[in-house]
Amino acid sequence: MISYHNRQVAHHEIDHIFQDLFPSHGMTARPSQIELSHKMLDAMIHSKIALSDAGTGIGKTYAYLVAGASFSRALSRENIPFQPILISTSSIALQTAVREEYIPFLSFVLLEDKLIQAPIRAVIRKGKGHYVCDERLMRRLRQVDLERKNPLAAQALLSLRDHLDADQAPHLSQYDRNRVCVPTICDCRRDSCRYLCYMEACNSDRYLFQICNHNLLLADAIHRGSGHRPILPDVGALIIDEAHKLPETARQMFGVTLAAKDIRTLIRILRAERYLLASESLADSRATQDPAGRKAEPADTDRCGEERGSQQNQRGLTYGRVRNLSGGTSQWLSSL
Repeated sequence: MISYHNRQVAHHEIDHIFQDLFPSHGMTARPSQIELSHKMLDAMIHSKIALSDAGTGIGKTYAYLVAGASFSRALSRENIPFQPILISTSSIALQTAVREEYIPFLSFVLLEDKLIQAPIRAVIRKGKGHYVCDERLMRRLRQVDLERKNPLAAQALLSLRDHLDADQAPHLSQYDRNRVCVPTICDCRRDSCRYLCYMEACNSDRYLFQICNHNLLLADAIHRGSGHRPILPDVGALIIDEAHKLPETARQMFGVTLAAKDIRTLIRILRAERYLLASESLADSRATQDPAGRKAEPADTDRCGEERGSQQNQRGLTYGRVRNLSGGTSQWLSSL
């Protein structure tokens, strides 16, 4: 818990940075940006959610970076163990700008004013498919005839001996990338493994800001929800930039697209399993939603009646589940 005095110090730091330090380096003090940064700091301190609609030109990036830096300093003054701040964005361009432009400038300003004693560091987190497995790379180099490869592709493959991030080899072919990247299940226990060493550094207190995309953020949530080892470290605060693009990313990762043939297949499966109520409801919903006005194949009412009679006393929980399935299917149809 951060004390009242410590909270006030953190808020004064925000005012000092935006009203004194930034203007001394040619930046204009903007009241809306300062107000936004204070709001974000309060959310971090009290472990709450702040939904902020920041228009173009307000300067939201510096607002949350300054709030995050002040929040981290407040935790340090309370001797609370270090926890990084996670920033999730949608675009690679913004991730790169935050790490290579915004944070270095903020770090320079705070070091110059002696508010911090060491530079602020940030790291961009990516999935395993972006990193090189040393063992697989050596195996690939032994197998391939470099003289017969495209010169640029061959040079890109060789350059991975010095680069852990495969994205730094733009001419690397997709075929080679798939054969040298870190596998989904990595059981390498080599002390010299560059990937494992890099992950240890990422999970240490070296980096105050951890930057990822929305896909990796949701993948980490899936891991945590299913009891698997988290992809990202535990954080003191989570900042979702470009949050308006998060729902679409979630739909891509969690959603299921159903075509008309998929619905017909589902109806046949339900009937075969004698989930008659669900199949009838689904067929009726499909007929209602059919834009061409075509009706679904009529159900066998006699058979349905017989099934209802024979299974009247065996519905129980199954009947409840069928009702839920039927209702869920109708909702899917209404969104098509």
